[in-house]
Amino acid sequence: PQGDEDLHPCLVVRGFPATWKAEQVKLVFAVFGGVCAVAFGQDGDGRFAKVQLKNFDNMPKAAEQLHNTKVGDGEFIEECVISCEFVDKSSGPQIRMRSLFLDELEMPDRPDAAAGPNDRELFLRCLPVAECSEEQIHSWLEGFGPVEQLRLLREGGTSDGARTGLGYVLFASHGAAAACAGELAPGPETAG
Repeated sequence: PQGDEDLHPCLVVRGFPATWKAEQVKLVFAVFGGVCAVAFGQDGDGRFAKVQLKNFDNMPKAAEQLHNTKVGDGEFIEECVISCEFVDKSSGPQIRMRSLFLDELEMPDRPDAAAGPNDRELFLRCLPVAECSEEQIHSWLEGFGPVEQLRLLREGGTSDGARTGLGYVLFASHGAAAACAGELAPGPETAG
């Protein structure tokens, strides 16, 4: 879910049925003073909800009392056993949100398509992020022409994750992008 990366501290809830919406989650946590935010997501372990209570002080207590507990009345709230874990920034989030860019996917047979006159953005690999600052990489790319935007990708898709050496650069003109692509294109000795 977008926009919930900063939903901390929060309760991470799992084990609820697919029919549950925010209303059912709010009813379960009503006895703890009410809910101010609910965000649903999915990861390798299945569907989860990040829940933030109106009274932050009640969150550890809610996690302790609801973890591995049967909830629901069978009428308004489908019965189930939920897991409930309290997560705050100091202990680090247990759920990692990650942005995945198509250029990161394995694609052994990329289409052989020529760049169009409006193409100005390049996906870059093997950027020297350990040796150079973002400003230095930006200055180096400016050698090919004016740069409108540089985005260095980070682990976990967060602003504080480690830089991966991958990035996107948007040049002001197609000519600058073509010059950069021509210079950085792998030669026969580095292809493959």
